[in-house]
Amino acid sequence: MSCLERVLASVWLIVAMLLISGSVVAEEPWMLEAQLDPSARLPGIEALEARGASVGRVLVVERTAPGRYLAEAEVLFGDHALRLPLIMERALADGELRVVWAPQPAYVEALLTFATGDALPSEVAPVAWVEERRLPALPLIATRARIVSPYGEVAWQSPELGGHLQRWLREALNEAGGPAGVDLLVERRLGWERVAELMMAVASAGLFRVHIITSSENALGAIDTNLPIFPGSGLPPKMVMGLLGIYRNDQGFGIRLRLDEQNVAGSADGACPPEQTFCARDRVEFEQALGQVLASAGVEGARITHWMIGGTAEFSAGEAVRALVWTYETLGISPRATFIGYIE
Repeated sequence: MSCLERVLASVWLIVAMLLISGSVVAEEPWMLEAQLDPSARLPGIEALEARGASVGRVLVVERTAPGRYLAEAEVLFGDHALRLPLIMERALADGELRVVWAPQPAYVEALLTFATGDALPSEVAPVAWVEERRLPALPLIATRARIVSPYGEVAWQSPELGGHLQRWLREALNEAGGPAGVDLLVERRLGWERVAELMMAVASAGLFRVHIITSSENALGAIDTNLPIFPGSGLPPKMVMGLLGIYRNDQGFGIRLRLDEQNVAGSADGACPPEQTFCARDRVEFEQALGQVLASAGVEGARITHWMIGGTAEFSAGEAVRALVWTYETLGISPRATFIGYIE
């Protein structure tokens, strides 16, 4: 049964243009106002309605095959605005768009509970989640107990964890026509090594764009970063990488800095372990120390086009995301110029 009984008449011209052109929604997503079909029988939509949530705008539509579209809709739940993936089809040239797939109820329940609580990293993101202008993404919710996707859920301790992750990624890539990236909703107390395990599975499927979802004062935001996947055997010709390796130590945390394949030595005052470039206890010390190090590096530091931030297993997801935010804000760069990684 249909989840969207009709798309309002005012937007049919836009839909027709999409169908005729066959183009993929990219830089400017198609914004469609929609009504929820009360006769819908998709279990995921029924679970959403049972919690008092409602579907608002369709934020983006991407044609993945003739008559088939991968979409993301806005879900309104209390004071929160969320994104929900959908698949729509149009059987006839002059027929209506109908929702033929929605996430499983387990994902809908997890989304409404997890994303509206206090579990997400509490950083302020550059853009609201529902206002991101991007192609559809595969959302993954990771708590300390389990991973939940639109296709099902699995416990971290399950011996079938890897198999489930690969199956979900195959389903997303094959059935849904292929997401452009991943929405990562991770519990901030989750160990960074767990996040790395999830990122490795995503990277193995060839997905590199990651949208880390944060929550600050009930506002859900998105940090647009990347996984270190590069074609061929090395970095693209015009990319010059800076690396910030983050470690715990007696001073709070230490940073090992590498600029364009050259390690940057620390000071000899004994305030930091000799193998680390600088140490910091808070954001102010981090900004001051990083600024001083880059200033002393001169033109070498200015050549850096992208930055990778890697954390060890001692860090939680929330701490790693905080370090990511400190880095791109201190450097005055876009999160899109960053990569996230794991240090064993």
